[in-house]
Amino acid sequence: ARSTWTVIDTTSSTGDEPTDLTVTERTYQTAKAAQIAAVGGDGEISIFDIPRGWNSIRLRAIGITNDGTYTVQVYAGTLGDGNRDADSTAADCELAYIGQFAFVVGTQVSTTSTYEIADTVVFTTSDWIKTVTPVSPTGNRVAEVMLDLAGADVVVIVPTVASADAKLIGKGF
Repeated sequence: ARSTWTVIDTTSSTGDEPTDLTVTERTYQTAKAAQIAAVGGDGEISIFDIPRGWNSIRLRAIGITNDGTYTVQVYAGTLGDGNRDADSTAADCELAYIGQFAFVVGTQVSTTSTYEIADTVVFTTSDWIKTVTPVSPTGNRVAEVMLDLAGADVVVIVPTVASADAKLIGKGF
């Protein structure tokens, strides 16, 4: 069965955005504890269980304001077979930095009411083992990023900039 576009992160521009994970915070359990504590915007950190069968992912951003900016830091880890964030796993893993994706929203309508799709994305390179492919057409067309998940089963999204409410959506394949 084909997967549909799924919301991976929802960020409100109200209040503080979290800062990027420090070197002492780059494990699943530490990021989860920061998300739960919700201090200084950390409540907006998102943790997404990658569904079985998703070997790669396409990421897009949508926002409520034309020219709105939405920047996310993306990390991936491997909790192991049967361990999922949704099940409050006690498993832990290191988080590898996939990279930073800085989106700018255009005016093309999205299927989510009141949201428009990003037409620009800038990818800041990382230490991810696989190639990350950004497409940034501008001109009110669809910007997206495609990457190989390299066996990861959990993704942590840290939205460090949100000038307006935004969402990161993904589709696995």
